[in-house]
Formats: sequence, C-alpha cells, structure tokens
Amino acid sequence: MGSQGLRPRFQTGRSLSAVVLGWAFFDAMAAAPTAAAPRPKSMPDLLKLNAIASTTRFALLVRESTRFWLRVALRSRRVGRYRVRDSDVVVHIRHGTVDVMTLDEIFRCGHYDLPPPVAEALRSVPRPLRVVDLGANIGLFGAYIKSLFPDAVITAFEPHPENAGVLRRSIEANGGEEDWRLIEACADVRDGSVPFSVDEFTTSRIESTATATMVPAVDVFPFLEDVDLLKIDIEGAEWRLLADPRFASVAARAIGLEYHPHRCPDPDPGALARRLLAEAGYRTLETDFELPPGHGMLWGWRSEVTLVGQGGS
Repeated sequence: MGSQGLRPRFQTGRSLSAVVLGWAFFDAMAAAPTAAAPRPKSMPDLLKLNAIASTTRFALLVRESTRFWLRVALRSRRVGRYRVRDSDVVVHIRHGTVDVMTLDEIFRCGHYDLPPPVAEALRSVPRPLRVVDLGANIGLFGAYIKSLFPDAVITAFEPHPENAGVLRRSIEANGGEEDWRLIEACADVRDGSVPFSVDEFTTSRIESTATATMVPAVDVFPFLEDVDLLKIDIEGAEWRLLADPRFASVAARAIGLEYHPHRCPDPDPGALARRLLAEAGYRTLETDFELPPGHGMLWGWRSEVTLVGQGGS
C-alpha cells in the first residue's frame, strides 16, 4: 500500500520490529531476578529509545494517541477504534499486525499522496467524488480519501474475510454503506469464483496453493462506468483488468495503480503498466519509493479534453 523522497515501505517494517524487540526486551528485564549479572547499557538504552520513538510516531497518527501508545507498548492484540489525526474519519486497527505499518505508510509516509496533477483532476469534479477501491484491505486508503474528500462515495472490493470484517466496522463507524459500500469479492473480468490465498493480511492474492480457498469474483467493469478515482492494489490480478478491452473506456479521471510481478506477462512490470495506462489515454507518474523488484506505485490522470473525447463528464 503500499504512498516523498525515498521514504521506503521497508522502513516501517524495521520500525515495527524495533518496537516489538524493544518492548519484548523490557519484559524480559522486568522478569529477570534482581541479582542478575549487570547488563550492557548501550544496547538496552538504544532499544528503549527506538521503541519509545517508534511507538510515539505511530500513536501521533491518530487522535487517541495515549490509548494507541499504550496498546502498542503492552503488545495488545485487540482491534482498536481511532480517529485519524486532523480528521473525524474513524479507522480500526488490529494491534500486533501489519495494520500499524499500513497506517504509517499511508498517513505519515504518504504512500497515497496525490501528485499535483492528480489532485487537480479530482478537485475539478463538480459533485461528490466517485471512488472504486480494488484491494481495500481494512479501508485505510478509503479513510485517507475521506479525509481529503469527506463527501466521496466509495465502493470497496476486499475478498479477505478478516480484512473485510475490520473494514465493515470502519464503514459502519463512518455512517454506513450509503457512501461507503463493501463488496466482499475479488475484482475480476467476469463473475464467478477464484482460488484465493489468505495466508497474509496484505499480500493475499488469487493463487492456487495448498491453503487457498474459493472466494467470489465479480466483474468489476460495470462498477467503473462512472468512476472518478480508481485505486488498484490486487497483488497481480491487475494484469487481467489492464488487458481487458473494456479498460480503455473506463471513465476514471485518475488511477492509482500498484503493480506487481505476480502474473505479469512481461519481464518489466513497470514498463508494461506505464504502456497500458498510456494506451488508455493516461499521463503517468511513478512515485519514488524503495519497493521490491518488479513492484511500483504508478499514478495516471487524464485531461478534460481526453475525457470529453472518450465520452466522460
């Protein structure tokens, strides 16, 4: 989810590891006998500082900072309900999971920060923004968009049952499905069912594995007929959508595409993603993040002239 300047996705992982290691160390020290041999001071002090700094940084992303800080420090595994800093948008976070990293990626590192031409294209829409979120996870992209465009109408696709459960709680906390709808299915080019790997919260994908389960798949294109902003992060399933002949007629003014090497028909996923968006009439800009090879975050936008030429509004 992974949105500048090289503020990498991996940095949040290292920060969360520092938090876990630091607080675990303090637990061990607290449980140790008082007569234990003297411990080295430099490393424990460094762990302590790293844990406190990282926990504080995470906590400051929400308005209920003290509650968040204590839950991280105590390594709570509960689902926390918070309001995003400087916003009334409610999010739910599973403490002790990658949800904390995702929150940091989006609301501090700026993983989905809108490039100026994208923001300009979206702000020119003369009505509530219509957004389709493919691969919604627990809804933090939707929360980010709601913090920028409070009246946005969002349709979110998320097939992972646990992710969808957390997202549904956030939707209900933000007023229900009148303007934030959840479809618990994979985004695909036809209706049916697909094998889906649910091993990981953030990297689950359409894939036949020993642990895969069959989940519903929905033809996403009928939902894109009047979309303004399309976000795609579906772990390799994006290539089926981009190759579909209907993609060129999607009316979106802007697209945020996270591309992956999984199922990519080209050895250079970035080049293919840029070419397919360009063929659909989009100008593109790739964000400057340090991501694994073959992964990237690409923004595409269309001008008013292009939209009129394609029948957009």
